[in-house]
Amino acid sequence: MNKTRSAVKTRPEASQIDSDKPKHSENEHINYTELPALERYYRPAPTIKEAWAQPGLINKVMHLLQWWNGTRIGRTLTRYGIQRGALMSGGIAYSALFSIGAGLTIAWTAFMYFVGDNAALRLRVIKSVNVTMPGLLSTPSKGGLVDPADLVMDNPINLATIIAVVLLLFAATYVMANLKIAIRSMFGISYFPSNFFGEKLRDLLGFVLLAVSVLLTTGLGFVVSALGNYFLDLLGVTGSASGILLKGVSLLTAGLVDAGIWCMLVAFISGVKVPLKELLTGGIIFGVFAGIIRYLGTAAVSSVSDKPLLASVAAFATLLLWVNLLSRVAQMVAAWTANPPAPAYPNDAAQVHMNERPNYVTLSKPETLEWPHQKVTGTMDVDQSGDPYVEVAEETPLEPRFGGLIGAYQRHRMARLEAKLEKARANYYQPQRKQ
Repeated sequence: MNKTRSAVKTRPEASQIDSDKPKHSENEHINYTELPALERYYRPAPTIKEAWAQPGLINKVMHLLQWWNGTRIGRTLTRYGIQRGALMSGGIAYSALFSIGAGLTIAWTAFMYFVGDNAALRLRVIKSVNVTMPGLLSTPSKGGLVDPADLVMDNPINLATIIAVVLLLFAATYVMANLKIAIRSMFGISYFPSNFFGEKLRDLLGFVLLAVSVLLTTGLGFVVSALGNYFLDLLGVTGSASGILLKGVSLLTAGLVDAGIWCMLVAFISGVKVPLKELLTGGIIFGVFAGIIRYLGTAAVSSVSDKPLLASVAAFATLLLWVNLLSRVAQMVAAWTANPPAPAYPNDAAQVHMNERPNYVTLSKPETLEWPHQKVTGTMDVDQSGDPYVEVAEETPLEPRFGGLIGAYQRHRMARLEAKLEKARANYYQPQRKQ
């Protein structure tokens, strides 16, 4: 029996991670590009002080990059880039053109059918939609991309309309399906075991959630306006100060609604089990950035509202840009919330078999199935056997201490002991039943 020794590093036990972390002084030269991939994965990134203390300009820059890649924002942007967040955002914005139209048709028809006689409430809802999606709906005082009257379906209770509603529901949930997949990918979830109807139910719940959020924002706007004016009158606050306070409370209310929507999208629609503290923190961050994007979009449309041609173009461009930016923010906040580790990039093309043919996992060449890869997506992983910086010791056979009659007796004794061990194992374990 031969005993081998290998320098290939394996994943340490959880209890050993802290104690086994490499210790290095500020003046020690560590070339991170020449460390094995797994060692770079578990080794803590250098602090900015340690990076700046390294000799040589190139060495300093290299260590500063390693420090940045180890920060939470650096790891967040890396996860966002690796999972192609920008590409997903473009697809979400494109699908939103169809989903928003279908969703508005369904929601506005239902609204007009049940409570459309209330002119004040109708105007308030239109303004809330325009706050959420700047310049989308026309008002009596300002034009928009769509006239609300064009969204109402005539005679909504008939077979043709029911079929149209079902088709519109599928179109309306399309953007939610894409957003759900994008959010899951930021958490590293490549596949979510569920059936078709379960996933469609999640998408439908997401659509209902967005519709309810618009009505909730409208209702809270009424409450903030009424109660705010009442308490401000009691406190004697008038003039521009009262307007600023009411505006601030309105923005805070909208931000809280946005934060709640993001938390619901992550926890319930996407099905990601996030620790509560991390989830709430991510919701607050998203609420802040969503409010900034909404304010800038409204300002862009308002700046050209007196020019009809420019106003329609600005509203359309703002809508596309608004959806794109919101989806980017939602994904970046999801990546931040995931708090992913820094990826272990390969040192060499051989680590991902790039110089071989084929250089991907395929059933056409069954031997490629032995390469390290993600079993769901087939994505190649770092192969330590191809790492040029991993030192593997040659196999060294164990030499017997005795030869001749003594060596023969020792080998006979070992064979008897191994036979006794096999017999003890057979007596200890229950026999396997035949299937």
